[in-house]
Formats: sequence, structure tokens, C-alpha cells
Amino acid sequence: MGFFDFLRETPRYEGRPERVDRLDSRHRFLVEPYANELAGARVLDLAAHDGRWAYAMSAAGASFVHAVEPEEDNAAGFAHFPAGPVKDRVRMRVGDVLDLLALEVEAGRRYDVVTVLGLLHRTAEHARMLSLVHALSPRLVIVDAAVLPREAPMIRLSEEPARRAGLEVGPPTVVVGVPSASALELLARTLGYDVTWCDLDRLPAEERVGLDDYFRPAGARVRRSCALRPATA
Repeated sequence: MGFFDFLRETPRYEGRPERVDRLDSRHRFLVEPYANELAGARVLDLAAHDGRWAYAMSAAGASFVHAVEPEEDNAAGFAHFPAGPVKDRVRMRVGDVLDLLALEVEAGRRYDVVTVLGLLHRTAEHARMLSLVHALSPRLVIVDAAVLPREAPMIRLSEEPARRAGLEVGPPTVVVGVPSASALELLARTLGYDVTWCDLDRLPAEERVGLDDYFRPAGARVRRSCALRPATA
């Protein structure tokens, strides 16, 4: 059984087992390796979609998870998750990610863990976003994003429908940027973070279900995951 099996009977996932299988595959490297750091932690989950990762982090032992999602339709899916203590520890909030992030900073709030899953390649404000995250003083930032196959630090800009972006904006389209891995490392380093990339090559073949975008051939845009932690002297 996978962690997300409970989703198979919910309206968003019913009849779409491949989506649940993909979530279970990603749970192995987005949640399980950080169990010790999630235990008792206050977590901020940015662009939380229907709260699936917030729910998973609560189940992993987080004491509180603040889930921020720009689209009300996505956030509404959380209502179908199982009731109980795990769900009770999650607060779902709808609004512009950067605006709400800035409000958390202005309020002087602190989080032990911040998750940025599937969001960095759907914004053009990478530096601002990570600077605001840094201001929350997390000891761990979990990032999962598409990155470019470039050695040089760069961000490739393109236009994308606003509804697919991780920010709530007025125009029908927005400019988003896909960073190279080295660009993400540079941004992190300027904020005093060390970056540890997840070694997905260790995943056996049977645990790679639905993860084709993480295992594309060399030279292609690929999805990668990493952990940012304050650099040690």
C-alpha cells in the first residue's frame, strides 16, 4: 500500500490511478527522507494544490502545516481528505503565494520547514520568493522543480497561462522562468544555504512509476529535487 491510497476514492483521483501512483513514487523522496526533520515541525507548504503534500507532512509528524494555494478549485479538494488529527493539523489558505508569503514575513512568523514543490518553474520571481522564504528562518527548504540541462546559471523565460502558474494574477498569461540547477544553487548560496540534490538513481525501477520527467535523457529539461539547509561554518 502507498501512502496516498486514500485518494483513489476521492473525486479528483477516482478512475485515475496513475496520478496516485505518481504521488506515491514522489512521496519516497519528498517526504520519507525528511521524517526526522518533519517531526514536531511547523511547515509552510507553498502552492499546495489540494493539500496532498501538506497532509503527508502532517502524517509524517509535523505539528502544524500552513498550506497556501492560489486556486480555490484546487484547495477545495482538501475537503475530501480523511478527517482526523492529521487533517486537523493542516490549515489551507487560498491566495497569491508571494503576497501571503510576504504577509507571513511581515508578521514575524517562523517556520521550521518550507516546501516549494512544483512552483519554482512557474514564477519569474525566483530571487524574491527564496528571499522571503529565507526570512522565515527555516532549517530545511524542500524544492522540487523542472530544471534546465545547462551548466551555466541561467533562467529561461517563457509565457504560460495564468491558471497554470503558482501565482494568482490578473492577466490571462504570465511570464515564468525555468532555472538551471546551477542557477538554483547560486540563488541558494547567496542566501547562505547549502544544496543537497536528491539522488534518484538509487530508486529501483519498480519505484519509478509515473516519474518519466525525472529520468529524461541527458540534455533534456528534467525534474529534480533538493534540500536547502543553512550552511555550516
